[in-house]
Amino acid sequence: MFVALGVLFIVSEGTSSIEGLYASGGVTDLAFSVERSTESLGEGTLISLVFAGLGLLFAGLLAYRLARGRKTKPGKRGG
Repeated sequence: MFVALGVLFIVSEGTSSIEGLYASGGVTDLAFSVERSTESLGEGTLISLVFAGLGLLFAGLLAYRLARGRKTKPGKRGG
């Protein structure tokens, strides 16, 4: 299966044929608008907010894990 995919990739010259597929389907404008919107989202987001969100997620997961561990009986703990 991987060999067949590799041959198909070589025959179709990689992803260069995707551009023609987009143009024939009329979704080129849609692809460009999605790209512009994701770029603007990335430019407007501060990296400190991303790290703060990840920190909150990690702290929440840690608190959940600790609270879940305390509910089990000491004899049933361990693996």
